[in-house]
Amino acid sequence: MQALTLTMIAYATFAHSPPESLLTAVSEHAVVSLSKFEQQAIANLIWALALLHALSPQMWNQLLEAFSSVDDLQGNPDAVIVSAL
Repeated sequence: MQALTLTMIAYATFAHSPPESLLTAVSEHAVVSLSKFEQQAIANLIWALALLHALSPQMWNQLLEAFSSVDDLQGNPDAVIVSAL
């Protein structure tokens, strides 16, 4: 999952829009694999997709739900704020 997230971060950092087919593939893969993502990877993916203007409301909701349900939510004070959204 880290490779997927880092790929999107690279595109976002360089302000280079990836091919639509890649965005679709990343989004589809992320949705079915969210349970394998760590909180940091989810947060990074949200940031990258938002910067690329590729974060749909549906994907936003799915990523936030996954973020707030990650096992290491306890002990992360920032996660408490996000889970309240």
